[in-house]
Amino acid sequence: MTSGTVRVGQSAQLRLADGPQTVTVEAIDVRRRKRTGAAAGEEAGLYLAGFPAAEIPRVLGHGGAVQDDSALRGTEIVAEP
Repeated sequence: MTSGTVRVGQSAQLRLADGPQTVTVEAIDVRRRKRTGAAAGEEAGLYLAGFPAAEIPRVLGHGGAVQDDSALRGTEIVAEP
């Protein structure tokens, strides 16, 4: 995050190349620990509801198609107040 905070249960928008997608923050991990919120400057893993894994692009990998972990890198997430 570049500014503000994000909390579990908060609505947010993923700003994707093909348009925004509304999601809900289901859980937050900071340094492998569950948290109820994260602030700007913290490296956090966000678990999002409303964005199915099937929408993440796939690439050929060992044993077949795998999720492309670089496909969403740099995607902006804007939390709604």
